[in-house]
This record gives sequence, structure tokens and C-alpha cells, in this order.
Amino acid sequence: MYEDTLTSTEPIRVYATVDDMHSALPNYFPEYYRRRAEKNISIRAIVPETPLGKERETLNKEEKREIADAMKKIYELAWAEAKRLNEDKK
Repeated sequence: MYEDTLTSTEPIRVYATVDDMHSALPNYFPEYYRRRAEKNISIRAIVPETPLGKERETLNKEEKREIADAMKKIYELAWAEAKRLNEDKK
């Protein structure tokens, strides 16, 4: 599944637990992150704040992760839908 993401033509969106990913496939992810970044495939990830998650966060720019952008878009979508729902009640 991860190998298939290396053919993506748009940013990858993911909710993940980095600790579980790394323990399930030891030694896979550093190379995967490098290859994905080389292909200029960015990722938007929402991950728990664990020591490993914080460590990975320090490499966000290098490994093409855009967490803040994803959260902004989620907020804007939620805001637009809340406005629509509020208008429907009137």
C-alpha cells in the first residue's frame, strides 16, 4: 500500500500513528520518506503527539509534510458547512 502512494499525483492525506507504522515495518519508513520526498509527493498527516511523532515532525519540511495546511482546510470546510446548516434552519 505504501509503495502505491509513490505514484500519487496529489498530496497524500493521512491519519496515522507513526509509532505503530514504524513498529509494524521496522527500517522501511526512513527510505520510504526519502523516496516520496524525492518524487516531490507531499503528505498531509494528522498524528498523535508521541515522542516518535515529535521526532518525525522535525523533518516535516524535508519530507514534504503539511500538517498546518491540512488543519486549515478542515477548519474552512467545517466552517462553510456550519454556515450552510445555520442558514437552512432559518
